[in-house]
Amino acid sequence: MIKIMKIYDLVKGTWILVFACYLMSCDDKIVEMKDILVDPSLISINLGLRTQITAIPIPIDASDQEFEWISENSDIATVTRFGIVEAVAEGSTNIIVKKGTLQKTIPITVTDPVVIPPQKSSWLFEDPSNIGKAEIGQDLILIGEGFASIDGPKSGNKAVRIAKSSHFEASHGIVPNGGGTKVNEYTMLIDFKVPELGKWYSFYQTDLTNNSDAEVFINPGGSIGVGATGYSGSVIEPNKWSRLVISAKLGVWFRYYLDGELIHQTPDLNAIVVDDRFALLEKVILIGDNDGDDADIDIAEVGFWSEALDELQIKKLERQR
Repeated sequence: MIKIMKIYDLVKGTWILVFACYLMSCDDKIVEMKDILVDPSLISINLGLRTQITAIPIPIDASDQEFEWISENSDIATVTRFGIVEAVAEGSTNIIVKKGTLQKTIPITVTDPVVIPPQKSSWLFEDPSNIGKAEIGQDLILIGEGFASIDGPKSGNKAVRIAKSSHFEASHGIVPNGGGTKVNEYTMLIDFKVPELGKWYSFYQTDLTNNSDAEVFINPGGSIGVGATGYSGSVIEPNKWSRLVISAKLGVWFRYYLDGELIHQTPDLNAIVVDDRFALLEKVILIGDNDGDDADIDIAEVGFWSEALDELQIKKLERQR
């Protein structure tokens, strides 16, 4: 006789009709499961997506058809009791479907389609004997005496504490772009920590003479920005490592991201015109200001890109942190 089984696909939200032909007697009896058929048997999926694995008992009329689903590494992919798989992080693992002593293993590879271009310059402050040592590009130039190696945000790594009135000169390695004679398109990343609110902290300064205000601050209330671009509504938390990413495409956008989330975008495009205040020369001053608005701050990483990274790329940076 022909038996029709109805299986609900939770991902697509549709019913699937499975037709099985077999002989049945009129009396109920226990039919033992002999094997498990899985579809698909191999999965390659992009980060953040879901898919469903269908487990079919062999024979199709096995009496007990409830399966156990297991992910060998739920940090990479999770699976529900219905066989729905969600890709959580890049990497490879296995999904296992079991019934008693029977089991099938489904290899899964999670890939992230978002591509981050290579950095033009990077500093990690890992060498206490050479605090300005570059990972990519040229070493930083230390201006002043207020530099001390300290413990970083991760176990075993280092950072630098920069005292008020001391700063770095950084060769970012980006050639003029964005339709001007200066660097008008760039991304800057800074991992930082401040001891308290109620003071001004500076991030960078485009005037290499340091005779004007810095371009981006933390104000005494804990918001990030500057008068020309406006300030973020959200505030930083003292004594906590945070990541600021500034994505600048002058004439188009100037965006602040904190720990992977957009916290402010400049509403006035007249404040971010090409080759003006926020455009970079061949160098940039890091953690400096002309009139003392640069209180002591801890820095664990600084990096520059020659592109204005988008939100997906910045979120990937945060995942890789």
